[in-house]
Amino acid sequence: MPTSEHATTTAAVTARPITPDELDAFIAVDQMAFGHTPVVARPPSTKLLEVDRSIAGFAGERMVGCLSAYSLQLSVPGGARVDTAGTTWVGVLPTHRRRGALHAMMQAHFAEVMDRGEPLAALWASEPEIYGRFGYGVASRALGLRVGAGSLSRRPIYGDRPEVLLRNASAGHEDLQGIYDTAAAQRPGATQRSDGWWAKAWFDPPENRHGSSELRVLTVPGRGFAAYSTKGWDPDGELTIRDLISTDHAARAALWEVLVSHDLISRVIWDHAPADEPVLDWLGDRRAVQEVFDQLHVRIMHVPAALTQRTYAAAHDLVLEITDDLVPHVAGTWHLHVDIDGTASCERSTRAPDIRLGVRELGAAYLGGTTWEHLARTGFVEVLHPHEMLTASRAWLHDPAPWSTHVF
Repeated sequence: MPTSEHATTTAAVTARPITPDELDAFIAVDQMAFGHTPVVARPPSTKLLEVDRSIAGFAGERMVGCLSAYSLQLSVPGGARVDTAGTTWVGVLPTHRRRGALHAMMQAHFAEVMDRGEPLAALWASEPEIYGRFGYGVASRALGLRVGAGSLSRRPIYGDRPEVLLRNASAGHEDLQGIYDTAAAQRPGATQRSDGWWAKAWFDPPENRHGSSELRVLTVPGRGFAAYSTKGWDPDGELTIRDLISTDHAARAALWEVLVSHDLISRVIWDHAPADEPVLDWLGDRRAVQEVFDQLHVRIMHVPAALTQRTYAAAHDLVLEITDDLVPHVAGTWHLHVDIDGTASCERSTRAPDIRLGVRELGAAYLGGTTWEHLARTGFVEVLHPHEMLTASRAWLHDPAPWSTHVF
């Protein structure tokens, strides 16, 4: 068995990085943990898998758990891209639950993240209640929309009605990269999209369509795009949105107008709309929201690096006393000073804290989608100086709301 400085042992399980020849076993554990039918061929997502960041849990010599990380950059308030470990491929065999496998793998994962100097870790959770105990806080939310087809009931006035063009997704994404990058800088929680991530986002083999059309793309050149497929005819026709990105609201309205007025379509479905999606106002129907769910979970790994790379809406001083049982250098008292231009400094302090909180709550507030006031009302943050907390609560808030542009 190879040794590693990132190996971790609990009473029953040892966690360590895998070797390249263990990749097939690693994938098989993931498939069994998630209840998928094991396949001989590696799934397409393995092209993005970083083997040198993949950790397995072992009971003796048997692999019983898996965890990996993508090397990402996450957009934060102000538009900066912060190096982020995208925690992913997390699973434990059903025969080895409750034996410390996940805890051991997470400890090894955090050690590797700290060695790389990444200020953040983030994930999408299949079971969200699991990850709070490892310090991940829910930092963004999304909407599941079911929109009746027809037309926008309230036509927005933006001064221009841009032209919308149609093509197949197979034509490529090269002319859309600039749109995506501009939009991602505006939206905390967005991750960069390389060619590999475009391929994953628009992966569309015929065997996966289940009666739907091939993926098609609407574009407002230089300003926005929407990838979608259709299935069936009216009165049962469905249009499902895969991707909808825009740099301005006029382009977004133009895209939505085409989507909801598509011939032979009765409903438009989007399972990952931003929490502040403006189409709800254009439709005049907020009952189109079928579900509100957690999206991106953020974990702070380095307090000064994380807090100083985002900007804030107002100058303020805030002293935070943070508890963190898993990453000791995060715990302690920190003084955040924000200048009038929104830039920040952060250092350890001996001052009395304004608020006391866990690292989970810090992650929840980090992208500007959850306020300190809300966390205080829920009882998860102890407020010692209300005035400083209220000032900071408004300064940390971000509009537009944080939103992750794709699942990882």
